[in-house]
Amino acid sequence: MIVVKDKNLSDIGILENAYGVRVKRLTNELWTATFSLPKTDPKNSLCDHLNYIEITSSSGRYYGLYRIMPTETIKSANDDSITYSCEHVFATLLDDVIDGYYQFSGYSTRQVLQGILDL
Repeated sequence: MIVVKDKNLSDIGILENAYGVRVKRLTNELWTATFSLPKTDPKNSLCDHLNYIEITSSSGRYYGLYRIMPTETIKSANDDSITYSCEHVFATLLDDVIDGYYQFSGYSTRQVLQGILDL
């Protein structure tokens, strides 16, 4: 099951017609995922760039939260599908743009990381 979340991590839909779901989880590397939707599926509009998806297998195994990467989305000409590429949310820690100045003093590591992710 793939749940789509907006930039505030609020659920905005479930992609029932997603197929070809692949999750690549390598040690010491950024995890990635791909999935495809038919071009005619109205839920393609939910797969906006930098929205998030949460992947859970049909058996209930949780694969994590991923961010849709717009530059790697493939709209095939000969096939009636759109393939979305995603990277694990840990990649948001690699983003180099945070507007303003922020200082976290007296907080736990967990609170600081959550604060950065909230930005």
